[in-house]
Amino acid sequence: MSARGDAPLRTAMPQGVVPCVWMSAGLVSFKLCDREGDCESCPFDRAMRGLAPLPPAAPETGAANTAPGPWRFPADRGYHVGHGWAQGVEEGRLRLGVDAVVARLWDHPSRVILPPLGSRLVAGETAAWLADGAELLPLPAPAAGTVVAKNPRLAIEPSLVTRSPYDAGWLFELESGEPTDHLLDLEEARDNAESALATFQAEATRALRTGQDQVGPTLQDGGEPLTDVRAMLGPSRYAELVRRALLER
Repeated sequence: MSARGDAPLRTAMPQGVVPCVWMSAGLVSFKLCDREGDCESCPFDRAMRGLAPLPPAAPETGAANTAPGPWRFPADRGYHVGHGWAQGVEEGRLRLGVDAVVARLWDHPSRVILPPLGSRLVAGETAAWLADGAELLPLPAPAAGTVVAKNPRLAIEPSLVTRSPYDAGWLFELESGEPTDHLLDLEEARDNAESALATFQAEATRALRTGQDQVGPTLQDGGEPLTDVRAMLGPSRYAELVRRALLER
C-alpha cells in the first residue's frame, strides 16, 4: 500500500483495452471504453457531464409551449438573442426576465442586481446581473424603455430567477413605446437556446479533457466523487464558459 502523498496506484491495461476518459481523469474508479473513443454518442459520458440536450418541442396548447420541466418557451412573449424575454402586461408596459437556458446553466444565483427605478434601458445593452458568489452573469435588456417596477421577491429569494424564470422569477418592468419586432418567437428562441447549450457542451467537454488538474478533487486523490460540471470545473471556470456560450456567440 502506498504511503499518503504517493502517486495513486495505476493498473496497467491489457493491450487493445482503452480506459474511459473519466477513469483516466480519476473521476470513476474503473470504466473501460466500449465505443472506440466516441464520447459524443456515449450515454455514460453525457450522464457524467450532466448535459442532456433540450427535449423536442412539445405541441402548443393555448398560449404556451408545454414542453416538460424548465425547457418550455411560452408563446405569450418574445425572446431576445441574449436569452431574456419581454411580455406585455398592459398597454405600453413590458415585464422582463431570463429564458430557460439561463435558468439551466446559471442555477446557483446568490444575488440579483437590478437597474434602479427610472433607469432608461437600451435593448441589447446590459441591464442587470446574476451573481453566483464572486461571479457575475450580465443580462442584456430584451427591450428598450424606462424601469418602472422591480420584482421585490428577488432580494430575499434570488433562486426564483432560475426556479421559475417565466413566472415568479421575473426581473423588472419597463414603460416602453419602442418596437419589439427584433424579438424571437418560441421556435427561434428554442433554436437560440440549443445553440448556446451546444456551445457550452463543447467548451466544457474540451476543458474537462485537458487534464485532472483542471477538474478539482477526484476519487483518486481523496476528494469526494464529482457529479456535475460546475463542481468539476470550479465556479470561476464554469462561469467563464457560461458567459462565453450565452453572450459571445
